[in-house]
Amino acid sequence: MSHIRASVTYSLDAVRLSAAGEIVAARPLAEGRNMLTDGGLNELVNRTWVNLFAYFQVGTGSDPIKRDSGGITFTQAGNTVTASAAFFDALDVGRVLVLDGDGVELRITSRTSSTVAVVGGAARNFGPVEGTIHYVNRTALSAAGPLAAFSTLGTNSGAHGSSWDGVSGVFSTWVTRISAAVAANTMFTEICWRAGSSGGVVSGIASINGGAGAYMLTGEQLRVRLQLDRTIAPITPVAVPAPVVAGVNRAAWDVSAQYVAENIMLSKWNAAGVETQGALFDPSQNKNCVRLDTATALRAPKADYDYSGTMIGTPLNSQEATPQGYTANSFARDYVATYPVSAANGVWRAVCFGYENPTNNPPTVSYGLRMLFAGDCVKTADDTLSFTFRLTWGRTLVN
Repeated sequence: MSHIRASVTYSLDAVRLSAAGEIVAARPLAEGRNMLTDGGLNELVNRTWVNLFAYFQVGTGSDPIKRDSGGITFTQAGNTVTASAAFFDALDVGRVLVLDGDGVELRITSRTSSTVAVVGGAARNFGPVEGTIHYVNRTALSAAGPLAAFSTLGTNSGAHGSSWDGVSGVFSTWVTRISAAVAANTMFTEICWRAGSSGGVVSGIASINGGAGAYMLTGEQLRVRLQLDRTIAPITPVAVPAPVVAGVNRAAWDVSAQYVAENIMLSKWNAAGVETQGALFDPSQNKNCVRLDTATALRAPKADYDYSGTMIGTPLNSQEATPQGYTANSFARDYVATYPVSAANGVWRAVCFGYENPTNNPPTVSYGLRMLFAGDCVKTADDTLSFTFRLTWGRTLVN
């Protein structure tokens, strides 16, 4: 299993451009966090991470994106959460409660009363603590402003790019876009990101300056810089025990990110602001399983983009890992690679989960996660060997 946790930050500036398109004046308006919506996270089975943020749009509405409990506290017992005073609203069903000092998303599945709600997930006991309800099921701006959704790229130095920190496991990428000029003085109070210019899924939304908004003057243009940070796990070896299933042989292994080459790791914006598609950790992209002939010890990925040298071990057999069905709001997808009785027979010491580019001749394989068996695993012509790899993803919600 591998997991990606994403967080998005943004900054807004009002700028004026010369006739040549150069910025001649700029003033900061706001900076903050973007809330990734359920719709955006669900859409990842259809498009890349970066493609979720192809367009920006600002609005003038006042609907909130979260609601803090103030002095009201919550106590969780099993899957029931009880508030110390009236707090829950009928519209909270489908939203997410995050308790202070915890960070676990508790999706509200039903509301019994203004003080009692039922949440999904694992049953547990927690609290009493304060918390915040996040409106992750938002699907639109509450009031569209006079500016149409825009995708024009900014041209200032460093406006776009990416970086990888192999120590923390954080892959960052950023893009800058600029709107048309504002036709009249306007107070903008909310901003959203979407994959399309109109309609389509709203992948993220934020209240500008906490809802206080930002004032733009006639002739000014809005410059938006967005940074998407995705934390990849695991990047150090993790032991995976072999489950015991009657009549089925299963092997124990250790797993870690290995040669996570920057060009196939995740979608990103390059220095020109152009999307380049990733593969391994983008749920919508093709995956492959590759047998290796060596049991060389696992090691963490390098700390930067230098992935010179050869892969550890010789690739022997490559098999497409077919994506399985997706359940809304699960933020998880399985990929299954099956080697039939006629294929890949012999000793298995390690396997890579990566990406095969079928357009190359012959097809080339890029490697990401390497799994090392606890001992040699032998496949014979009597065996069918199947690997199920689960990719999960999520967001960071800040109270």
